[in-house]
Amino acid sequence: MHDIKHYLEQLGLSDYEARAYFCLLQGRLLSASELAKATEIPQTKIYSVIQKLEKKHFCVRMPGNDKIYKANSPINPVNKQIGILKKQIDQMDNAAEILNQFYTDHNKNTKMIDYIEVVKDRDLILLRGDQLETQAKKQIRCLLKSPFIVSSEGLIEEELHFTEGVKYINIYDEQELKHPNIVKVIRRFQAHGVEVRTCKSIPVKFVIFDNTSVLINTQDIISNSGTTTSIICHHEDLVRAFTDLFDFYYALSHILPESLP
Repeated sequence: MHDIKHYLEQLGLSDYEARAYFCLLQGRLLSASELAKATEIPQTKIYSVIQKLEKKHFCVRMPGNDKIYKANSPINPVNKQIGILKKQIDQMDNAAEILNQFYTDHNKNTKMIDYIEVVKDRDLILLRGDQLETQAKKQIRCLLKSPFIVSSEGLIEEELHFTEGVKYINIYDEQELKHPNIVKVIRRFQAHGVEVRTCKSIPVKFVIFDNTSVLINTQDIISNSGTTTSIICHHEDLVRAFTDLFDFYYALSHILPESLP
């Protein structure tokens, strides 16, 4: 029942509806009271459950004076739901096209700032970072220092994912080597082929994706809330400036000492 109920709930059925339909699905012809008893659904709830199943075309009342119910094949109600969803998708696509045209027509003078994104939500920052990493083709270069958006404990425990064929270079502020968990994370990165280096006094945290985008992480120092704001730039000149800054600190950096644990 557990596996079948899982699939029934995927079709949008509630717990009671799934129980009742599962019972009828086995070819049983039952009255409302019999169905309530077989499924342990309260007698006061069984009629509304049956009505909902009938409305969704999962069951039907048999002809005759006795109120006996049987299951319909799940194919028909599922196809009806798929048809409804396809219609909704078509409506959404049409609405999006119309709204996008409206947006384009009324934002012709704002394209000068299209190359900058400002992201404040932590989960969205992580999502955009993952998207940019997936799109990278050649290399990802990072200047890194505390505080980090993802905790070192999380990076130690979680499975790491790297884009195949992309060269990763991480330069850490030397102060981070004082933290054992950070060192463990660094060693994990090295084991996956990441080139890891250290440098004194990293001024700003950023990640360069190929030579097309740079994600800059800044901490809110005004409100002292500990929150992070990310600025993502896609402008060629800005990316080149951050690339030059990375190259400057790369020249000053050192390979991670083997003596670290």
